[in-house]
Amino acid sequence: MSSGLHAREPMWRRYRKPAIAVAVAGAVAAAAAVPLLNTGGPVNAARTSEAMSCTPIKLIVVPGTWETTSAADPNTPVGMLRGVTEPLERRFGDRISSYWVGYNATAFDQGKTYNDSKQTGIDAARKAMTEISRDCPGTRFVGLGYSQGADVAGDVAAQIGAGKGPIPAASYLAGGAAADPGRGTKGEVNLGDPLPGTRGLAGPRPGASAPCPDGSRTCASRATSTAPCRRRTSSPPPSAPC
Repeated sequence: MSSGLHAREPMWRRYRKPAIAVAVAGAVAAAAAVPLLNTGGPVNAARTSEAMSCTPIKLIVVPGTWETTSAADPNTPVGMLRGVTEPLERRFGDRISSYWVGYNATAFDQGKTYNDSKQTGIDAARKAMTEISRDCPGTRFVGLGYSQGADVAGDVAAQIGAGKGPIPAASYLAGGAAADPGRGTKGEVNLGDPLPGTRGLAGPRPGASAPCPDGSRTCASRATSTAPCRRRTSSPPPSAPC
C-alpha cells in the first residue's frame, strides 16, 4: 500500500511534482527573502553534511514505499520527490538544504505491517527535526512526503500543529504531499482538480484542523494529500500561492 490513489496515477502524474514545487516555493520564498534568519548559536562542528547543515530553511523529505530504507544516507535524494527538491535547491541556493528521511518504507513485507513501517518513518523524521532544531537555532522547516512518506509527513505536521511535535508550530513553514493515504483531512488545501469528496485509504487525520500558526502553510497536490491545519484567513498571501 504505497498510495491510496495509484490506480488513478496516469491522470495526474504530470501535475503533482510541479504543483508541489510551485506551492512550496512560494512559501519558502517568503522566508528565504528575509536577509538574515537567526541560525547562529552553538553548532556542532562535526555536522558538516548537507543534511545536517544549518540553513535558514530545511526540507524534511520522506520518500514513499520501497523508495528508501532505514539505513539510507540522509544526504542522498531518492524517488519521486527529487523532482521537487532539486529545483528548490537550485533556486534558493545556500538558504535551503534537504534531509532525506530513511525509514523501513515497506508495506506488509519484511516482517513489518504498514503501520509498523510508517512508525519508523515518524520516529526518524521527529528525531531529525529535533536534532537539527537543537543544533541550528532559527532554522525553519518544510515537510515533504510521497505515498507512505506523505502519511508520515502529514502525521508529523499534525503533531506539530497540535503542540505535540518535535519543533514549535511557528518553526514549521510549509508542507507538501503527494498520494497521501490521509487525504480528506479537514482544512487541507488541494492543488489541481481533485474529485469532490475523495479520500485516501487511511481516511482523514483526527484532530488535525486547528488553525495554523502565523506564516505556516501546508499544501497538497492534485488528488493527493492533506494539510495538518487550516489558515486563520480565507485568502493566502501572494508569497504563498497554495
